[in-house]
Amino acid sequence: MAFEKIDWLMERFYARNPDQERLEGTGLPFILRDSQITNRESVEDWQRENYPFTVMELVLEGENNITVDDDGFRVRPGDLYILPQYSTHTITFPTPEKLCIKKYFVVEGPIMNYLLKAHGLFGIHYFPQIRTAEIEAIFDRLYELFHSGQISDQQEELLLVHKLIILLAKTLYSDSSRSQIKLKTRYWINRHLFERFNLNTMCRDLGISKSALFRSCRQNFDSTPYHLHMQAKLEAAKKILLDSPDTKMKEIAERFGFSDCYHFSKTFKTFTGISPSQYRKNPDDFSPESSFFQKLGQYRPARDPRFFAVHGCIITRRDRSVIHR
Repeated sequence: MAFEKIDWLMERFYARNPDQERLEGTGLPFILRDSQITNRESVEDWQRENYPFTVMELVLEGENNITVDDDGFRVRPGDLYILPQYSTHTITFPTPEKLCIKKYFVVEGPIMNYLLKAHGLFGIHYFPQIRTAEIEAIFDRLYELFHSGQISDQQEELLLVHKLIILLAKTLYSDSSRSQIKLKTRYWINRHLFERFNLNTMCRDLGISKSALFRSCRQNFDSTPYHLHMQAKLEAAKKILLDSPDTKMKEIAERFGFSDCYHFSKTFKTFTGISPSQYRKNPDDFSPESSFFQKLGQYRPARDPRFFAVHGCIITRRDRSVIHR
């Protein structure tokens, strides 16, 4: 795959005299370097290493795959993500039909890292389904300021970006319906798609007990932690099956942490009702009603976290065998 490696901002950055004041004329360790709204004709795959700017992007339409250092996730309409300063990241698009339309801005200067750290957001790159009118208005105002053609002291721009960071932090750490645990659960699952599920690790990373995690998943997602993780894993696998027909089953199985092709195929069929090869050949044959859980009915977590209950049965997490009550 061919990537665009240097954009015009990088060309300007490299052309500078190293002794020149980086943020000339602003008096602040912050400057708005770019603000745009993409369209499907202008979107390209990107790969940047040690990128000296901070980028924040709000997805309006389409999908794209993001990797920030070792953190990988897929963004969809309503999501926001941060590409932090001096990170290595790639942005790729699954199909031409799903190219993203996004609002984004690029800033330079160390103050962004200070603000992210101060509000507990440093190291958090992905904010799913966080688009609001207030957040989008900040992107729109930054766009207006950047394209106004007037010399700016950057103070309004900095205040707007700080306000956005505060809104993200309030959403992430509030007790509202989009609770901290709910967002952190989604974020954890997206970060661990390519690993085997480990309940103890998940609870440790989220800083909550097993009972609290199961209660949150039941209330917020009507599901269990294991099923949420496996569902997200298989959704990502489905996209690879369709978008990359030359990728072998063995590679997909290894990528998503399955022990072998048999384990991947068995799990895929258990959750969807058809095998991966069948899905790749005829994706239209897949029907949610044919899946394992739809056949057995809506499930609820059992009291013992090693099991979950489905209409008179208990299904073990280790080997997913069915034990009738």
